[in-house]
Amino acid sequence: MLRPYLLVVSFLALGFAFYMTYFRREACGEGEACATKPIGQVNQLFLWIGTLAVVTFALFPSYTGYLVSALGSNAKSHPSELISKETNAAVSKIATISVEGMTCAGCASHVDATLKQINGVVSADTSYENKNVRVVYNPDQISLRKIKNAIDDLGYVAK
Repeated sequence: MLRPYLLVVSFLALGFAFYMTYFRREACGEGEACATKPIGQVNQLFLWIGTLAVVTFALFPSYTGYLVSALGSNAKSHPSELISKETNAAVSKIATISVEGMTCAGCASHVDATLKQINGVVSADTSYENKNVRVVYNPDQISLRKIKNAIDDLGYVAK
């Protein structure tokens, strides 16, 4: 909710810091009270590191979905799990569940990764844009209510 305002304040502060570091030059003579030490390279380095950190956090919602997907794809399934999921596909049901509370693509990836780990869920495809998840599941192994409870346990509201 406050994110856009805090980003504006952060970028204004960075702009002011760059102005003070690289562009502002006071006309001041040697030995006068306004004479200051020049900006050191260490200070410039920290300014650039701070800028990189602010930009990284500003773009965070854009790339978290990719990070969660990449981290989730590293978990290798056991061959017996793959066989059971393929077998379950023949008796599966498809449900589209509305999910409230997702704020970014990372949230959708979080829901996907969690649902795919549940026994009885064949596949899950969460859409942040549509605010829903399409779940293919085996009703003999898991109920739709349990799937919704799993989504609720993540901090979202499944309807």
